[in-house]
Amino acid sequence: DSYPNASDKPVDSPVLGDELQFTESDIQEAITRDQFLVEFQPQVSLRDNSWVGVEALARWLHPEHGLLYPGAFIATAESAAVALAFTEHVIGIALRQFGRLAAEVGFQGSLSVNIPPTALTDVQFPDRLLPALAECGVAPDTFVLEMTENSLPENDQVVLDILTRLSMRGVSVSIDDFGTGKSSLERLQGAPFNELKIDMVFVQNAQTEPSSAAIVESAVSLGRRLNMNVVAEGVETCEAAQWLHSIGCGMAQGYRFGRPMTLDKLVAWAADRPDSSGATSKDEL
Repeated sequence: DSYPNASDKPVDSPVLGDELQFTESDIQEAITRDQFLVEFQPQVSLRDNSWVGVEALARWLHPEHGLLYPGAFIATAESAAVALAFTEHVIGIALRQFGRLAAEVGFQGSLSVNIPPTALTDVQFPDRLLPALAECGVAPDTFVLEMTENSLPENDQVVLDILTRLSMRGVSVSIDDFGTGKSSLERLQGAPFNELKIDMVFVQNAQTEPSSAAIVESAVSLGRRLNMNVVAEGVETCEAAQWLHSIGCGMAQGYRFGRPMTLDKLVAWAADRPDSSGATSKDEL
């Protein structure tokens, strides 16, 4: 009567599952039965095309519906009742597999994981996360917590205290989907963010829409002025990558470089890179 271990299950034919509805009890049971897994999407430097990071993306290998993308379950998984358990479970999976990645291909870049503010309700969260990083051989300064701009807390001292404690220990905090929310510069300045990720919609429209290009250019400029690492999401063409590099964007992820993939496929992807560091000439962006 046991369900398959999602961490060891082949991943094919994902289902968006937008029409499905799940409860918090469903999420908790899936955690207990180890049905969640992660795929990794590579991040590269736009300076030299070297491989510098991965983002871990949650998937649910459901026993009836197959492989589900976050759109099917993330709203429920990030509800207050299960957000902390879900987040820590996904982080644990990502850390263990990231540790394997470092051992198998010698990767020394960063690992990014999304986290909702609803998971940051326990002031002891850093006291569990930091030992988990050490156990998997992941240095705090290579670990990035991503929070979407729309989820940035207002006057939530517990969340800010947790993020500040982690930042002081070297963990990076990233603003994801920048440009889609309603954050004020004051809110951005008041939290310990050191990375800014530009939303893929603006990146993908920048080649044809002057307004989107202006937003991307402004976001890159803002990030650089605040000494933040700037990452462009949804980069799908060589032209987009070269343009982003020309305006000063430092990193990118998207189908141009690699789709989200399982650990085994990521290892194979890494083996196809021109050398062990993944570096190639700028012309090959």
